Amino acid sequence: SKSKLGENNASERTIFVSLLSYGEPMCPHTVTNIFNSAANPYRVRVAVVDVTNSDDTNYIPCDQPPVSCDIDPNQALCQYNQNVDIYELDPEMNTGATFLRHIANRMYRGEYFA
Repeated sequence: SKSKLGENNASERTIFVSLLSYGEPMCPHTVTNIFNSAANPYRVRVAVVDVTNSDDTNYIPCDQPPVSCDIDPNQALCQYNQNVDIYELDPEMNTGATFLRHIANRMYRGEYFA
């Protein structure tokens, strides 16, 4: 059987959080809030299924910090960007929330808590 990340050490147990977004401009703020609310944000992994047309000029990716990381590298989305996975889905491919949750669940990588 496959072991969960952090299974043998309680101080390193990881947390999986999945989100569904419909091109929501507040998505980066939601992801930031997840990390800012965590006691140990480095142990959190966020998976986002974003139903969006990435060609839309108003589109803001869920892992894009409000300010460039070159200007402010201390933002949560700069510090923990490697802990965020985004799956962008064309709206024409969306068949409903159950399908989107299925995609999000497929992004699970063995985190201890989900």
